[in-house]
Amino acid sequence: MRDERGRPCVGDLLEKSTNRLFPIGRLDAQTTGLLLCTSDGELGRNLAHPSSQVERTYRVTVAGKAAREALRRLGARTVIQSAHGTRFEMTLTSGANREIRRACAQQGLRVVSLERIAFGSVVLGDLAPGNYRTLSERETRRLRDLKGTT
Repeated sequence: MRDERGRPCVGDLLEKSTNRLFPIGRLDAQTTGLLLCTSDGELGRNLAHPSSQVERTYRVTVAGKAAREALRRLGARTVIQSAHGTRFEMTLTSGANREIRRACAQQGLRVVSLERIAFGSVVLGDLAPGNYRTLSERETRRLRDLKGTT
């Protein structure tokens, strides 16, 4: 796991782990937030595969005031408008590269920030950027129980 341009990436952190871990899916260089890692190859492949339809929730901030109709088309939830932009949540079951950014652009919106805040039932919460935690047994069990991952 190396960045083709030599930028720091999650692979740099995983190399330091005493366990053989790899990420489940990925985040593009401009996206922050929750990235699950596992040592269980089968679980990782199953959760990352599009057929699993695992929900991934993102907090999106776009420049300016977004039109209500554009937000409706995007399936935006928990919308907060301010002088600095519009913030909302979107949930996807596919993980196509830059899907949210493209969908926003089609609505005439420019994404200022994008953060994954949930993967399935696992929620980012107040975990600070660059930090990690081990999932609870319950969280792990719930991921294993997701449709298409057994």
